Amino acid sequence: MKATYNSSNTNIVKLVAVWDNGKWIDYYRNFETYNDDKYFTHGISEFWEYGSWYPEDGSIDLYNPDGFELHYLAHEMLVYYNETTSIKVENTNNVNGFELFQNYPNPFNPSTTINYQIPSNSFVTLKVYDVLGNEIAMLVNEEKAAGAYQVNFSAQQTTNNKPLASGMSSKGGYASGVYFYTLTAGKFTATKKFILMK
Repeated sequence: MKATYNSSNTNIVKLVAVWDNGKWIDYYRNFETYNDDKYFTHGISEFWEYGSWYPEDGSIDLYNPDGFELHYLAHEMLVYYNETTSIKVENTNNVNGFELFQNYPNPFNPSTTINYQIPSNSFVTLKVYDVLGNEIAMLVNEEKAAGAYQVNFSAQQTTNNKPLASGMSSKGGYASGVYFYTLTAGKFTATKKFILMK
């Protein structure tokens, strides 16, 4: 293979010849064009037949300084580069507003799942109350990023008489009855009722 370059190394002609009956015979050639940054922009492949060059599919090889490499079987290949000027990050969590969902299952024994969503970063609390308004569990008490969340609540007691959100077992538990859970996130507050049945 013989390669010929122009003075700025932006145009290259690659010629491949084969040795046949004591002489070199042209076989195929590629014309390659590179921009000033040495990125491939255009390639043409031709085959020698009956004393002339004809366009025909051949291997066009692209090697760029950033390490990108492409080998394509074609007669002609054009490559265009666009510089990224900005990237817009879309909100992919599809959360349209604050919402506290009804737990499932309801009634429950001994545990249930509570789902909620927040559309922006917020300090979130999720608390469980008995019918007298006494707080019996703090399930969430922290800053949360925008998104949808799921919390498991278990009506089993800990040694400090607060139920476990993680579902870990301990002795005791709360009586059957109506309870409430309240979500507070920023200025948003919502309360739902759920029932523990033993």
